[in-house]
Amino acid sequence: MTTQEDKIKEKLEEAIKLIGPERDNWLERPIYDFLHRYGPMLCIDVVLIPLEDKPSVILGKRNNQGVAPGEWWIFGGRADKSVNYQKIAKEKVKKEIGIDINIVQEDFLGFATIVFKPNNKEDNLRNYNVSTPNLCFAKQIKIDEKSINASDGHSTWKKFHSIDESWPPYVIHAVASAWKRFYPKEWNKNLSPKVKKILSDNSIFIHLNYEKLVP
Repeated sequence: MTTQEDKIKEKLEEAIKLIGPERDNWLERPIYDFLHRYGPMLCIDVVLIPLEDKPSVILGKRNNQGVAPGEWWIFGGRADKSVNYQKIAKEKVKKEIGIDINIVQEDFLGFATIVFKPNNKEDNLRNYNVSTPNLCFAKQIKIDEKSINASDGHSTWKKFHSIDESWPPYVIHAVASAWKRFYPKEWNKNLSPKVKKILSDNSIFIHLNYEKLVP
């Protein structure tokens, strides 16, 4: 008697023959959507910190074609099967905001796991959650604001000088951790009570060296 497991195995084996036994880089949209639905997808993110005397950060506003529509977010995206995460980070930042960076291991900031629930603002509304483990890097860079162009999932970009409590908790943690690294004094002087509460929740973001972001 053929079981459901046998049927799934048969169909997946057919798919492997059609797609090819090995695929290390880009994926066709149906494969991407399948993986999105049934498993976590590793993302590589980079917090971009302008080289200035005072804390600042560049964020992109997500469009309605993917997860987190309308949210201010750091730049990055899904990793392929390559183990060169620094190279992936460089490619994602160039594609999404048009900035050239070089990422090294010392730029690693922390790790988070995010679950994106279906959102009515999305152009193609999902009926399932998306899970993304996020490797987060931070880079302090010189920028030419005239050359920046948000694209590939973002509708626009903006430079912020303070942490907004309306940002997603992951973004708040990532930006705060980057500011602690590059601006160790007084970066958290004027945080709102809500932001402080979010930063006190260590389950949101595993910071490198387990840094404490608020007193």
